[in-house]
Amino acid sequence: LRKDYESILTVQKKNGEDLLETSDLVIVGEKHIQWQKWVVLRESEMASLKERIALGDELLKAKQDELERSQKALEASLAAEELRQVVEEMRAGIRSKQKEVSRERETVKTLEELISAADRKTGGIEQRISDLTDRIERLNELQRKVSAYELYVEAMGKHGIPYLILAGMLPLINEEIN
Repeated sequence: LRKDYESILTVQKKNGEDLLETSDLVIVGEKHIQWQKWVVLRESEMASLKERIALGDELLKAKQDELERSQKALEASLAAEELRQVVEEMRAGIRSKQKEVSRERETVKTLEELISAADRKTGGIEQRISDLTDRIERLNELQRKVSAYELYVEAMGKHGIPYLILAGMLPLINEEIN
């Protein structure tokens, strides 16, 4: 998206002034909308990951509680060696879940950074759209002034109002001469 955005904002040079086509502004707006959709999708993914982390924390707590209960129950019913094996397996399961939760937290952190960067870019795009809109309005005003000036020059030119007046008076002048 960034390359598309940068290529669209390439300014064309005409008569010494920077101008941007209206179609480019529309494309920038569309890219802005696509970017906003991407940000919303990433925020949704981040919310889902946060829920998964919360579930993982609950599962971890439940496993820890289960481990404590199991330790107490096994101490009463099993020999010391069997008890150590079960406890080790549960601890390994807990470590595995802790690693999984840690990975999910890293993913959330990365997504938060991406969303932050997207928010910054969105602000820049909105400012550029505002600037381009102002420039288009200025261009339209200049085009109206140029059109009016061209009409004035044509009216005052060789085949303009003076010619029409003279052409209308020529038959009277010829009549006076004859």
